Amino acid sequence: MWPIENSTSDDGSYWWTIPQDQMPADGYRIRIRCLDDETCYDVSDENFRITPVVVDCSLAGDVDGNGAVTPGDAQAAFDHYLGVASAAQPECADVCPGWPNGNGSITPGDAQGIFNRYLGASPYCGTKSARKHAALELEVGPASWPTDETVEVPLYVRGACGLDSFGGVVRYDADKLHFVHALPGGAVADWMLVAGREAAPGEAIVGGMAGAGTPLTGVGTLLLLVFECSVDAAETSPAIRLTDLADGWEGATVVGGGAAPMGQEEGAGELESRLHSGDFTGDGAIGLTELLRVVQLYNAGGYHCAANPGDTVDGYGPGPDGDKTCAPHASDYSPDAPDWTITMTELLRFIQFYNAEGYQACSPELAEDGFCPVSE
Repeated sequence: MWPIENSTSDDGSYWWTIPQDQMPADGYRIRIRCLDDETCYDVSDENFRITPVVVDCSLAGDVDGNGAVTPGDAQAAFDHYLGVASAAQPECADVCPGWPNGNGSITPGDAQGIFNRYLGASPYCGTKSARKHAALELEVGPASWPTDETVEVPLYVRGACGLDSFGGVVRYDADKLHFVHALPGGAVADWMLVAGREAAPGEAIVGGMAGAGTPLTGVGTLLLLVFECSVDAAETSPAIRLTDLADGWEGATVVGGGAAPMGQEEGAGELESRLHSGDFTGDGAIGLTELLRVVQLYNAGGYHCAANPGDTVDGYGPGPDGDKTCAPHASDYSPDAPDWTITMTELLRFIQFYNAEGYQACSPELAEDGFCPVSE
């Protein structure tokens, strides 16, 4: 007996991609049982056969096997990644990062490469910056947790550079949260595909690909993760974590929302790569344009969360009136912070970073704002 899946959503169907190492033979049956009652189960009425399939991948990217590479093949590869449907020829979908040579897994980046092949946009798999490490920092939340209601948890990106695809697994407490779906954020409103699916209780797969949309550079909201909340969620503010980062998310630092990677303490080993929110170019240094932006927030007497972060350089708007549910600016660090204003002391601290060669994240024991200036 071989397990196919430890658990799955009770939605009436399950797409099973037969592993390549599954032995072809007769006499197979499938057994399904309830998780909480071993006496509750059902078995296939008849035996079935697994036969080897020989796939001709002479045309890389022809995922549906119709003899041509089309946007439908990109959709099929994306759906295969999410587990929505099984691709007819999954072997033909693993085409990136070195077209047509893949890396052994099918991700949204492969779907983007297939779409680029259809458009004739070479290189099909994009540049290195567009394929991996295209997002320096991801931030989950924050969010409030109303009882027995749905809530949208934003997922922000900072320091993006030509981000055209991403994928990952969202993990959460299944006793407190139920994943409904993922909506595209304002920064990727014109992307071809942005979606998510609950693969098992406490685990959802999310991904996105630009298609003919605009690759993201800078900051913005990538996703809105929609959950249904239990009573316990409202009382305990459950953590949401990102794991298995793929494509442009690969190598990104994850902060906020209790979102440290599974098996790693919050912030452990990540101090050197954490970005200051005033560093919207993501280069580890503060330039004149970035300094003038913080001066603008100071002169405005306050700041707030931008209604559409993708339309701004840093995700904020000048002025004290507006939404304040996003993460506060890193310069807003005084003992009473966040008070949604930039004081003269806080502005002078940011000017110190501007005058230095750069900055780096450091222990709060060394710096109140969690960042230290760097000099060569």
